[in-house]
Amino acid sequence: MTSPDDYARERATLVRDDWQYARIFSAPEARAGFTALLGLRGEMQDIKATVSESAVAQARFEWWRQEISRAFANQAQHPLAKALGEHLGAAGSAPEYCHELIDAAEAEYEREPPRNAQELQLYLYRSAGVLAEQLAWLHGRHDRDTLSVAHHVGQSWRLVDLMLSLPAMLRANAWMFPWEWKQELALDVAQLPNDTAMAERLVAKLFETLDNERVHTRTAMENVELPPALRLMWTLAERDYRRLRKLPAQRLLTQASRDNPLARLWAAWRAARKR
Repeated sequence: MTSPDDYARERATLVRDDWQYARIFSAPEARAGFTALLGLRGEMQDIKATVSESAVAQARFEWWRQEISRAFANQAQHPLAKALGEHLGAAGSAPEYCHELIDAAEAEYEREPPRNAQELQLYLYRSAGVLAEQLAWLHGRHDRDTLSVAHHVGQSWRLVDLMLSLPAMLRANAWMFPWEWKQELALDVAQLPNDTAMAERLVAKLFETLDNERVHTRTAMENVELPPALRLMWTLAERDYRRLRKLPAQRLLTQASRDNPLARLWAAWRAARKR
């Protein structure tokens, strides 16, 4: 029979982004819990990729919320829920943090973009800020200053990640930025890749939003020593930010991409070893 930890590792492999580097370079005492969190993200990605009927997807998202709540009461049946309940429960966490990740996945599945800047911040928190917070928590860092830095690091990373995803997003005619930007910037999403002036307005707004998040992050980081796994996430986000800044607006909307995985692994390793 597959153990909860083995199942969590299997599902975590479905996640194909920088959080895998954070898992690799986590401290041993944090790795099993964070692997379970990535396993939950893997389960959510599987729902988004394989379920075509909205009602079925909603039922599965809700089942996961309930099963995770049962897990923290030692009543779960699913191996991944058991792993989450065991490791996060032992660390003093709560099921609501896992529920935030599910809420973000459901919004992505339903293609429900935030209505305004405040809802964008909430989405960034749910999709990545909470993951970074839990990573700090699993490393035994429970102080408010560290948790604040952590969620800002996660949100900065996610905003950069969304910008890197813009070409794929636009090809799918999807939109995960505030609805109010469409009116404010006079945007037609279908025409964005072909309209230079429109692209420049959107990119300027994106960098304005990202730079504000980066200021919050840098300010919060001044007197906090992050765990290496979080330090590397900030390094990779800054690495991508510098690359995006060099791209003309039209290229950012049509050709933005991450660099070589080996180069990213090397950058992550150096950041994790930095003193």
